[in-house]
Amino acid sequence: MQTIVVSATNLFLGGPLTVGREFVAALRASPALERGEIRVIVFCHRRALYADIASHPHLELIELPHVRRNWLIRLYYEYFWFLRWSRRRTIDLWISLQDLTPNVHASRRAVYCHNPAPFYDGPRRWLLDPRFEIFRLVYGVFYRLNLAKNTWVIVQQDWMRREMERRYKRPAARTIVAHPVRVGGGAPPPAQPAESPALHKRMLYPVYPRSAKNHEVVVEAMRALRGLPIELTLTFTGDETRYARMIRDRARDLENIRFAGFLSTEELRRQYECADALVFPSKLETWGLPLSEFRQYGRPIFAADLPYAREALGGYERCVFFDPDSPQELARLLRGWIDGEALPFDTPSANSSAPFAADWSELLCRLW
Repeated sequence: MQTIVVSATNLFLGGPLTVGREFVAALRASPALERGEIRVIVFCHRRALYADIASHPHLELIELPHVRRNWLIRLYYEYFWFLRWSRRRTIDLWISLQDLTPNVHASRRAVYCHNPAPFYDGPRRWLLDPRFEIFRLVYGVFYRLNLAKNTWVIVQQDWMRREMERRYKRPAARTIVAHPVRVGGGAPPPAQPAESPALHKRMLYPVYPRSAKNHEVVVEAMRALRGLPIELTLTFTGDETRYARMIRDRARDLENIRFAGFLSTEELRRQYECADALVFPSKLETWGLPLSEFRQYGRPIFAADLPYAREALGGYERCVFFDPDSPQELARLLRGWIDGEALPFDTPSANSSAPFAADWSELLCRLW
């Protein structure tokens, strides 16, 4: 029986936790587990986060809630505690789902890299978004540590695989692109009413206010559209960060921008159903999950003309791409949409080069 260890102590919220839950669920559903060919040990933040995954004698969840209390504790576990723990066992595969490659004794290793912050080349904004700037520096250092010891590195998009090769000399042939969603899957888009220039257009941009999310460009575009029948909803209040307060201050005199605050999953789904279009000017994403979520509705998506957006929207036929540094271009496109003009739709390629995993079961096959 082979032993697989998964370290996921820092996954407790949002997209990274979704990755952890779906990965553990895929291991639980693996025929190899049912046949008794593998034993899986998961180091997690809280077992309750995986409560809906059926128990199994060969699936063990070890709860370490204190690890994410601060960075010093986390680094101690990543580089010392896991090493001591692994020395006393025979481990065939160790999979870290939380960016860092720990010091461990294992026949094979893999690391799942979520955070794209080290690859952002935009201006430094220490006063507006110090947390993001720290991530740019810290993750750039920790990605390098032990990276070459991994049999596989896992990323969500091909652009990040290319950056791993360029910055850290990681061979592209040993970096797996694993999409977090099956692109194009799900139910067919619901039927849409005919668009009319007289309709009030409702747009949505559902992301947390970080400086790389580039809210400035859409605020300035909305300023140019004052008095026209269009409204933008943002999913924060303006109190969360210095950057959020700056965006709220810039939009203070604009009645066509609404700050809705944080939305639950159900509330966000209702916003998707009501929105006539999604606007997504972000300059940096690991994937861009709202792009995948909103495409199921078959409505226009105005997205930054960047590699992450083209890959996330691969095969979608209602994409409009714009320069993320040009509010003038975005305003021009939106004005044409309001006036009923034909949008310059683009359909990006849905292809991904090997090694590639379209879902969790394919990823597990590659790791084994």
